[in-house]
Amino acid sequence: VYKPDEEQVKTLENKNFKGKILIISEGWCGDAGQTVPAVSLFLEGRNEVRIVYRDENPDLIDQFLTNGTRSIPIVVILDENDGVIAHWGPRPAYGTELLKKYKADPENYPKTQFYNDLQVYYAKNRGYDVITEILDLI
Repeated sequence: VYKPDEEQVKTLENKNFKGKILIISEGWCGDAGQTVPAVSLFLEGRNEVRIVYRDENPDLIDQFLTNGTRSIPIVVILDENDGVIAHWGPRPAYGTELLKKYKADPENYPKTQFYNDLQVYYAKNRGYDVITEILDLI
């Protein structure tokens, strides 16, 4: 179960962030299942968080492509007037490194090992890296 880290909460408070968060996602996405709840719970009671479906909003997701693809989840950090400050996603840096490792050498690092390593990472990390990376963008 995700619990906000006290130091991360202090960091957010010190930033005095008054903006909003828009998350582009889908219910079937494995990365979203690990990251969206952490972002939502971390910001609960602090900032507005809206979640929209990628497939229902192609024009929106097309503004935040990852290597030319509609990868999700994407966390869009907005200012008070809905202007885009930055965006994050679709997975923490460590998860992206695992994906690069798999794509570079799938014979020696098969998809099943990649998925296992990613899930072990998510289970141990419990959203900490996701929040840290998003805080760095705020």
